[in-house]
Amino acid sequence: MAAAWAEPTGPAKRATMGDAVARERLRRLFPELEARPHDLGRMLGWAEAVRLADAGDARDDQVRARIGLLDAATGAGLNRADRVLPAFAWLLAEYDRDPARAGGVSAATLVRFYPLALWGAMMDPAVFRGRLIDLTNDFAARVKLWGRGDDDLTGIRLLLVHHLGRESRLPTADRLVHRLATAADRRIPQLAGPWAFRLAKAVPVPKLWEIPDRPLRASAYEMPHDVAARLRRAVREACSRGVGRKRDVANTLPPLLRRAFRLGPHAPVGIRLELWPAAAAACEVLEAADPRAVRLRLPPGLGAQGDQPADFSVAAAALSAEADRLAAAFDRRNGNGLASARLRRDRAFVLGRDYHW
Repeated sequence: MAAAWAEPTGPAKRATMGDAVARERLRRLFPELEARPHDLGRMLGWAEAVRLADAGDARDDQVRARIGLLDAATGAGLNRADRVLPAFAWLLAEYDRDPARAGGVSAATLVRFYPLALWGAMMDPAVFRGRLIDLTNDFAARVKLWGRGDDDLTGIRLLLVHHLGRESRLPTADRLVHRLATAADRRIPQLAGPWAFRLAKAVPVPKLWEIPDRPLRASAYEMPHDVAARLRRAVREACSRGVGRKRDVANTLPPLLRRAFRLGPHAPVGIRLELWPAAAAACEVLEAADPRAVRLRLPPGLGAQGDQPADFSVAAAALSAEADRLAAAFDRRNGNGLASARLRRDRAFVLGRDYHW
């Protein structure tokens, strides 16, 4: 089973810092990070903890740091494949080497993080289609071995169907949705992903998948997916009212755009495919409402503005082009045109246009 996780399983390249210094810093860092709420800073702090743990030679620190990184990345919706796959592969190899003496790595821990690591892999077009299927089969074998995690496996298979369609060689989405609807586990959004709205018809948990419409606070953390949903809602409301209400638009959209630009580079690629079209639509609305309004700095790598604030029209074009590029990358990986079709649908929905596919 371990062959599916063809990742380097040893610690990262050691830094020059001595073991004693690294352990002393970790003794102070671990409690601080564990007490911090889920946000971008917590995830970056645990990434630094992994680096410090690998600078030393204490296996328990290396295990604790990687479990902390996985918890922080998945808890904040920032479980990019290049971040979570190496950490999870290391823990899995540690467990496979000797399950009875895995230094704090238990089957329960692996069952918890395996589907979240797989979700990160599916949300990155750089992870090949064949490897996604191999990892899903490996998870299925372990679920059978450990006797737990069957509902999580069904959710992962749903997500695989969402990306690969018929290429996944799995039961249809309707059969998988029915299986989840009759399961004891009711974590609909986490397990069902894109099919949460269909599951809600079978399970009496109304509006479980919707984003609460609470006031935006500077100190409140929102997952990148939630920011994208809020942006889409704000744009649709602006379009339905008419963009003549300049004050409402100028007060609502720029704070959401700044959050999207701050979180986007750290989010999985698939979540960026949700963020950037919504952000582009928001920039179009701001341009129509008041072209002279505040300009925004784009995330690194988008457009030719460098570190300079961009006009809304320039920002919208750059964000749309990046979304097209990401959708094309998913289509190549998945062997179909589903990502581009969903991108066209989402754009039409955000701007209030009818769209059928």
